[in-house]
Amino acid sequence: MNVIAILKEIFHLTNKYELSLDEKETLKNNLCYLSEWRKNNRDEAKNYPSLDFALYNASLKLRTFGYNYLNSLKNENVNLGDDLILIKDSAIEKIYETHIGGTLDKDQKEVIDIFEESEGRLFLSAPTSFGKTFLLKEIIYKHFNEYLNIVVVLPTVALLIENTRELDKFNEKFDLGYSIYNSVYKDINITDRNIFVLTPERVLRLLSIAPDLKIDFFFFDEIYKIDEDSTIDHEVENNENIKDDKNFHRNGNSNRSIAFRLALYFLLRKCPHCYLAGPYIEISKLGDGFRNMLLKHNIASKEISFSRTLENLISFGQNSIQYSSPFGKHTEICHCKSSFDKLVYVAEKLNFSKQNQAIVYCLYPAYSGKYALKFGNTIENGKTAISENLELFINHLANNYDFKVKGLSTIDEWDFYKSLKSKIGIHNGRFPKYFQKEILQLFNDKAINTLFCTSTIVEGVNTNAKTVVILNNPSGRTDESKKFLLLNIKGRAGRYMHHFVGYVVLIGNKTNDILKNGSIALNFKPYSSSESLGDLDLENIDSKDLSVENRKKQASISLNKTLLPDNVFAQNRLIERKKQEKILSILVDSAKSLVGIEKASARDFIKKNYLDKILEIYADVEGIKKEAVQARKYFAKNYAENGYFGVLQYQFNRGLIEGSVNKTYQTVFHNVRNLVEFELPKILCLFESLISRAFEIDNIELSKPLDFSEIIRFFEIGAQTPLGIDMAEKGVPVIAARKLDHIKFQSNNLESQKAEFSINFDKYEYLFDEYEKRYLQEYIKVYCIDN
Repeated sequence: MNVIAILKEIFHLTNKYELSLDEKETLKNNLCYLSEWRKNNRDEAKNYPSLDFALYNASLKLRTFGYNYLNSLKNENVNLGDDLILIKDSAIEKIYETHIGGTLDKDQKEVIDIFEESEGRLFLSAPTSFGKTFLLKEIIYKHFNEYLNIVVVLPTVALLIENTRELDKFNEKFDLGYSIYNSVYKDINITDRNIFVLTPERVLRLLSIAPDLKIDFFFFDEIYKIDEDSTIDHEVENNENIKDDKNFHRNGNSNRSIAFRLALYFLLRKCPHCYLAGPYIEISKLGDGFRNMLLKHNIASKEISFSRTLENLISFGQNSIQYSSPFGKHTEICHCKSSFDKLVYVAEKLNFSKQNQAIVYCLYPAYSGKYALKFGNTIENGKTAISENLELFINHLANNYDFKVKGLSTIDEWDFYKSLKSKIGIHNGRFPKYFQKEILQLFNDKAINTLFCTSTIVEGVNTNAKTVVILNNPSGRTDESKKFLLLNIKGRAGRYMHHFVGYVVLIGNKTNDILKNGSIALNFKPYSSSESLGDLDLENIDSKDLSVENRKKQASISLNKTLLPDNVFAQNRLIERKKQEKILSILVDSAKSLVGIEKASARDFIKKNYLDKILEIYADVEGIKKEAVQARKYFAKNYAENGYFGVLQYQFNRGLIEGSVNKTYQTVFHNVRNLVEFELPKILCLFESLISRAFEIDNIELSKPLDFSEIIRFFEIGAQTPLGIDMAEKGVPVIAARKLDHIKFQSNNLESQKAEFSINFDKYEYLFDEYEKRYLQEYIKVYCIDN
């Protein structure tokens, strides 16, 4: 490497009055390249006395100040004795200071400026790690006097917990006075100032429960999910007949993309200010529906293509490996044949370690486990000690998830557990939410160096990976959607403020071709003149917002609004009206058999067969087999009584699924996620509104208004006590939050339970293992001490 030549180019560019986009990219590449070299060659770098000065000024020229932070370069250390330059540079940085602490980059400041100039309506298209949620906090702080009710829309439940905690800290630090919620039920206590951190499905629930709530501002993250052609969801899969991982990954759930579209549609109609954010998409490639949406709602757009780390690309040929970067290309002989051999080759070549943590993308959940275990057995990863937090989690798994089958421990055959003992992590949407959260935390804390994952890792999750290995060709309905997924995954390589350089390794044999071909588009189908909408979209969108053809289709749908009025349908917008009408007709004929349901507790709901009746009616309409109803009932019963332990013990007593311990864990966790946490709450929300309507039609009076909030919350969150529910929503592992059911609290009030639990924690701690205690003690410190 010719350091002098690169330094000369840096000095040339920093002394230009204005930089073109290409020159800006060149300066960034030179800056990142030399910074990485300086970090790895400290002694040799001392031979270039102008190096620090060049790097410092390059960062200032780009107005991207994180480079100086990462290089530990400060104004007073670089510009020794030159008071004029000290004053000038300090003045420059002052311009970019935030209200909440820290310094904005030039692009970030432009985003804030455009948001203000456009009267608080902005669509931002920017690369991964741009700091979209950091800008959200700056916006909230600047407008907290006028934004009394805020909705933050995120794609997954796991992200709700992570972001709720961050917003809690932010809210407390600046004394903003918001109440923060990440779930919504009929008995919600809405205050004068609120932030709702919700998935699209929960947004629609909020809008039905509180139709008169005035929402002042909303943030919509991962907006690309409104377009189902670019959305194959791996977090919420509602297909009970999953034969293998291939079907799991390909079928997807189109209702998720409809949920995203409808949440956006109704928020735009209701709310005067918005901040829509997504990964980098060329605005010129937006579909007509998306462009119409921006125009109709006066939303300004900002496109930022500038990625702040240097990308090095590594790909495999037939008998070679190619290295490409802005500084050149070279090829070396490599005779690896299998994908796994190529992975091992790259891991050794790049030295996966705390300094070079890696994410390995796998197509299916089963692949992530298989490759992780094999990788852990192949790579020498056991020379360094396991961190204390990783050991606590491993012991927690052994204490709570070990079962006996024919006298043998199941945990010893569980890929997830065995991989962790080799300091290898697995992350996919089939695991409990607290597993996913813990794995990401361990990875970001460098307790795990290599993380095998599916595409769930791209959904708004921040990681500190320097290297991303794309082991398999990506999934997707079209080449465009595959490319979209690929760009999102590779964007995780090299995180700004953590790395100067990121490595992207392409192993899938078609991956390179997918990246080179096609373009990425994004559409908002309700406003499109070329998209033909399905019934569910048409049943929700106002006719004046539809194209002529879609308006004709909408008019042809026959609806019985006397039976099912709009206000009842609106409570469950994601279930087709025809289906709701069929269920309601059955309920009207059988309403008397459900008298008393309004008084049932969560456990009574199962014991008194109310759940059976509801599932049987739902099965008649939905087409679920009768035996599947019984299976759901027993599954829900075991989960209600003993949580994960109950459903796993039940399955292991019945026998291994497909003769595999891994398949058994995987299927049971998947069923908890789909059937208990997702499907049952959805069904109960539906029947809550339809039973109320049936009683109204039959003139049946109830002892109290029908409200399934307690039961829905029990299945959705997994805890029953107010304190346990609050803990689970704040990130305490649900397995610990459920154990509070064994404590007889003196009061059913949350604040009283917080005080009682924190004062008497020593008396209760025998219920919890050391891993759980760590979270409980943190919860007490953050949420109970001042109470």
